[in-house]
Amino acid sequence: MSLGEKLLRWWGQPDHYDWLWSYLEPDSRRSAVRNLLVLASISLGFEGPWTGAFPVNLAPPLQALFSGVLIGASLVFTLMWATRVLTSAQSVAFAATFQVSAAVTAVVQTDPLMGAFACMTFVCAASYIALAHSTRVMLVNCVLTAAAMTTVAIRLSQEGRPQLAAAVSWLVLAVCILVPTCAQIAVHRLGIGAVNADTDSLTGLLNRRGLAAKTRELFAGRRTDDKDLAVVVIDLDRFKALNDALGHDEGDRALAAVASTLRANTPDNAIVARIGGEEFAVIDTIAPAGLASAAQRLCDAIGALPFPITASIGAATHTLQELDPDPQSTVDALIVAADQAMYEAKRLGGNQIRYTDFDMPQR
Repeated sequence: MSLGEKLLRWWGQPDHYDWLWSYLEPDSRRSAVRNLLVLASISLGFEGPWTGAFPVNLAPPLQALFSGVLIGASLVFTLMWATRVLTSAQSVAFAATFQVSAAVTAVVQTDPLMGAFACMTFVCAASYIALAHSTRVMLVNCVLTAAAMTTVAIRLSQEGRPQLAAAVSWLVLAVCILVPTCAQIAVHRLGIGAVNADTDSLTGLLNRRGLAAKTRELFAGRRTDDKDLAVVVIDLDRFKALNDALGHDEGDRALAAVASTLRANTPDNAIVARIGGEEFAVIDTIAPAGLASAAQRLCDAIGALPFPITASIGAATHTLQELDPDPQSTVDALIVAADQAMYEAKRLGGNQIRYTDFDMPQR
């Protein structure tokens, strides 16, 4: 691959914001990284000239306006980061606010040397953008950093300190552009590995780790009154006999076929995972009246495959209106309940379905 092709691939790499937060907070508990972002948001309010730490070339009304904007942004972003993970667009707005405030603070310093010092704060937002966002967002950050530092360097040169201007410029640009850029390349590589770590290599379905990371997305905007949260656990009957009689390669083909069948017979937004050797799980929101037919469809489809296997299926449901504040705990409990129902189906001979939920005894 040529250098040009590598640069184009780097330029076109997708935003890795969503998978990063799924990796950092798979169980919806606030991570140490988000705690640090809360502190960064608080610090945003202290960049303004209201502190008097650095004299600035701004008229008092502009100083008050600038300080007020920063304090307001600090309060808003602190509250947002403290209560939830921001959307990707909100995250870009957070980084842009941080960078623009740092640029203005650097440029309006009475002493340009203090302006160069203020430019070092670019590294905070630059590092965050490198970790969370795309190359295009990173480029905007680099242009803003270079523009602010160039302005400060020109002022230093005009005051008779060109060597200092050159040295400080190189230091700031290296720390605030080159280092975060290298970090972004490394994180993109790690991101590919993280995505692969969430996926079962044989079937292409989510594995247990990927299942935990993905379930959080299921609840966004989907708590409707007429839907239940349903977990279906599927275990293949006579799979060990298939492996013993026909070999593991045939067993692998059977598992891949089951995975394709599950995807083909579930909605596009359902979560489908391989959670054990021959055990699978499907998680979705569904109307209560539709669960039996949906589970039966899966059972019939697996039984129709050209392999000597059938499926024992357990299904557990819970109303979306009564989910815990942490939905992941409900999902975990439902998986346990569906797994127990599945084992009852297997004890009764397999190739059948058993149901349970939190509100009624298992039938």
